[in-house]
Amino acid sequence: MGAALLLDDDSIHTGNNQENAAYPSGLCAECTTLFGFRTNNPTKKITMMAVTAWPANTIVYQAAWPCGSCRKVTTEYENQQRTPITILIQADNGQIYRCNSASDLLSLQFSQLSLG
Repeated sequence: MGAALLLDDDSIHTGNNQENAAYPSGLCAECTTLFGFRTNNPTKKITMMAVTAWPANTIVYQAAWPCGSCRKVTTEYENQQRTPITILIQADNGQIYRCNSASDLLSLQFSQLSLG
C-alpha cells in the first residue's frame, strides 16, 4: 500500500506500509507518509492525500480504505492546519473515490474541542 501527499507548494511527499515481523510494530502507509512529512516540513500544509494498494501477484488495484487509526491521524493534521485535506482512494474498478475533507472519513471525531 502507498500514500502520497500534495503540499501547498505543489511538492509531493510519499510513503508506504512498513511491515515488521514483530507484529504489530509496522505502520500503515498513511501514517508513515504523514509522520515523515511533518518531520521534514513543519510549516507546510497538506492539500491532498492519495491512497492506493496493488496486492502482490495481481493485475488490479484494490480499494485501500484508511483504517481507523489512519483516519484519526489524518484528521489531527487537518485540524492542526485548519484547512481540509482532500482524500483520493483508488478502487479496483478504475474508479477514484474522493472525500473533500479527512473529517468525512471520521464522523463524530474526538478532537481538541472534546478536551473541554
